[in-house]
This record gives sequence, C-alpha cells and structure tokens, in this order.
Amino acid sequence: MDLLPERGDHEDTTFPRLAADGRLAGFKLDGYWRGIDTVKDVKEATAEVARLGW
Repeated sequence: MDLLPERGDHEDTTFPRLAADGRLAGFKLDGYWRGIDTVKDVKEATAEVARLGW
C-alpha cells in the first residue's frame, strides 16, 4: 500500500517501481477481460455481457 500514489495513476508510478525491483509479474489471459474504472464502464460491460449471452 505504501507504493500506491495518493493522486495519479499507479500504472505510471507503482508498476514501474515494482518492475525495477523484480516484484512485478504477469499472466497471459486468452479469454475476455475488460477494466472497469467508472460507472460508464460498468454500464458498457453489462451491455457487452448481455450481448454475448453470459
């Protein structure tokens, strides 16, 4: 938690720091993934899931 910025994007601060320290890993996903950061994203994702029949 100490690495998370009070303001700004963790992708610009936390992830590079973790990578430099050798503490960042990834996982390849072959399926569906969508980031949800706003209410608009939730609405769009809900529509996508309904359209896909999930």
